[in-house]
Amino acid sequence: MFGLQIIGTPGHTAGHIAVFDPSTGVLVAGDALRTTDGLTGPDPRYTNDMTQAAASVRRMAALDVRVILPGHGAPLTTGTAEALAKLAAHTDTTR
Repeated sequence: MFGLQIIGTPGHTAGHIAVFDPSTGVLVAGDALRTTDGLTGPDPRYTNDMTQAAASVRRMAALDVRVILPGHGAPLTTGTAEALAKLAAHTDTTR
């Protein structure tokens, strides 16, 4: 076992997952998160279920995340936990 955690992050698509490495705090979020305009959730135009997507953001925010590798945008390497917590608290306004 490599120590990686598979996190179910449905919403963007039904079977979407993220991969988290608790030893480094790296979260490979895929299309569940974007950084093209600050940290945001998935693009609503291409997301199957925004309610599930919001729950997935909250699930990821509960992790000890230090780096986010999003599906779209640059890696987020500073202020990561704070930005993710803020997004999770305002999931009704994800863009």
